[in-house]
Amino acid sequence: MLAARFLRAEPYLKKALRSKPELLPHVHALLGRVYAETARTQDAIAELTLGLADDRDGGIHYQLGRLYLKIGDKESAKQALGVSERMQRERLARSVRVIAQEKPDSMSH
Repeated sequence: MLAARFLRAEPYLKKALRSKPELLPHVHALLGRVYAETARTQDAIAELTLGLADDRDGGIHYQLGRLYLKIGDKESAKQALGVSERMQRERLARSVRVIAQEKPDSMSH
């Protein structure tokens, strides 16, 4: 049932490939997710790779790493999962800095 929902999204995402260039990485990442969820692993890898510019938190790299593991490409999986982990650590560190910079009296209100 979930795969059917992803399949229904596919034509809209393909149409969105004709949208603004700055939106394309996001569209490719979404299309990659559709392909991954509908057992088209190689297509998913290709689309997610095109969508890497949209990866803000390491999630796309993580998905890519899992797909590489699925096809037995351990080296590519290791690289993608390593980037994902690094991005997650960096995001956490940025969040901690933002929280540390907040004024204590602004948190009590």
